[in-house]
Amino acid sequence: MADLTSPIVGTAEGYAAFVALCRARIVELGVTYETIDRIAGFSDRHTAALMAGSKAMSVWSFFTLARALALMPSFQHDADQLRRLQDQSNWIGMRRTGPRFRPSPKPRKRKTRCVLDTPRPL
Repeated sequence: MADLTSPIVGTAEGYAAFVALCRARIVELGVTYETIDRIAGFSDRHTAALMAGSKAMSVWSFFTLARALALMPSFQHDADQLRRLQDQSNWIGMRRTGPRFRPSPKPRKRKTRCVLDTPRPL
């Protein structure tokens, strides 16, 4: 777990900003894309494809790349953004009271069908 007093390297509000932050961090660390590929366990030239934008970054790649660059993703509450989202007409609040997630019901027994080897007489 990262120390909460660690310096903030940068912030990224979108994909392009995150890629730019990663590029700057790679330069700061003085390593090659190939080194990042090996550290992260990516296939050859995967980091280069992510940094060039020729390949979309999955959530797994996002976290793996960040950790390979010694970065810890952190998420902050944005009150202004929440207010803008709540002002939208398609914002629907939770109507159900009680716990938000219910445990899965017990699996039901499947009904088995009888399969006959011989055709049934009519």
